[in-house]
Amino acid sequence: MKSAFQRTTNTEIELKDVRQVVVVGDVGCTGFDDQSKQVFGAVLRHQADLFIINGDIAQTGATEQFVAVMEFCNTRAQAPVFALCGNHDLPGYAECCGLFTYAIVLERAVLVCLDNSRGSFETADLEFLRHQLQKHDRKRFVVLFHVPPPLEHVRSVMKEDAWHELRMVLDSYKNRIECIICGHIHGFYEYDLDGYHIFITAGGGAAMIHELPREQCKIFNALRLVFKDDASIAIEMVPVQV
Repeated sequence: MKSAFQRTTNTEIELKDVRQVVVVGDVGCTGFDDQSKQVFGAVLRHQADLFIINGDIAQTGATEQFVAVMEFCNTRAQAPVFALCGNHDLPGYAECCGLFTYAIVLERAVLVCLDNSRGSFETADLEFLRHQLQKHDRKRFVVLFHVPPPLEHVRSVMKEDAWHELRMVLDSYKNRIECIICGHIHGFYEYDLDGYHIFITAGGGAAMIHELPREQCKIFNALRLVFKDDASIAIEMVPVQV
């Protein structure tokens, strides 16, 4: 059986016939225990052409923790599984998962996976994002990274200066940015900031230990993106019951 989990070695990955993408965050950052496996297993049973783990695959970044999740994907996922780096994934991410920043190019959209596992972006990664926006100037964009933009009354988010640096790239292309998808703060939250629509989907199995503005947002969940023929993207939060 071909491995479902993808170790990324190319900065640009072209995929065809992708209509549904499921994004799940924070699978293993409090330990890939029985509950985590139940939640993540339920997510992997969803109909999808592609899965993305939005960071915090591992608890301490140890190789064996990545391997446990990778093997879990390989025995359950019926579609490719990509990942990006979360703060818990350092230092073992590169060895196990490959590139920190890359783009998945679909027929009508581009998914840009950026690294901000340390809470900010490297200049080279922001330039990569700019290049993708310029290169694929007829496509919609979904931008994914782990630590969310500023959110009122929540401390575990990126600093204002890091958000400003990202906006310096995005603002010229705002009309083509469908949404920003993050993880890190366990649960689900949806908000708007400076004209950008932002989703936090970090309910992939980790314990609900972080603070969100509303207690009812502390739920296990994933995010489903449906790419339609008219180039629009339907986005739905999918709760997970275990």
